[in-house]
Amino acid sequence: MSYQRIYKIWKTDISEKQCDEKLTNVDRIIDIIESKQIDHFNEDTMITNINITSDDLRNTNKALQQQLSDTTNSYGAVDCHHRKLKTLQRELSDTQEQLNDVKHTRDEMQIELSDVRGQLNEAQHDNRLLANHAAMAADINNSSERLHDIKSSKQGHHVEEQQQKRKLLMIHGRNMHLPPIIETESIIAPRKVAPDNDLNKQF
Repeated sequence: MSYQRIYKIWKTDISEKQCDEKLTNVDRIIDIIESKQIDHFNEDTMITNINITSDDLRNTNKALQQQLSDTTNSYGAVDCHHRKLKTLQRELSDTQEQLNDVKHTRDEMQIELSDVRGQLNEAQHDNRLLANHAAMAADINNSSERLHDIKSSKQGHHVEEQQQKRKLLMIHGRNMHLPPIIETESIIAPRKVAPDNDLNKQF
């Protein structure tokens, strides 16, 4: 196997920047061979250097694979957290929508409460008017009853007074043998209880 083929194989396998330093020795060896600066070289030494470089590259490759594995695991953890974050964002969005619905419902309830308060104020005003009307009606009823009582009392007094006058007139007529004076009764009591002719017929 030629050294150029070995170089091409290693050059294909190695693609990370961390391996550039390891290729320096190989490039130097290839340059020496191609430029023929020396006629003879120790092939064993060359192979040994190549093997050492190959081991270093393998170790570097393992380290890079470990880093890749760690990075993949870290990415998996980050992806898990990212999914959790998206879930929390969706929950937050849903909660915000629910909060907006609650605010909208609260605004509607405040409007309804304002309407109810207006109706309550109107009802209280109507109740006050009804109470005033009821008080006025009660006063009128009481006044009417008092007026009726006064009229009844006056009428009773008037009847009693007429009866007393009749008795006095009867006594006076018997003693004086004179008819009773009708004009006095009409002046004192304009309302007639009994006809005067019936009273005169008794004498």
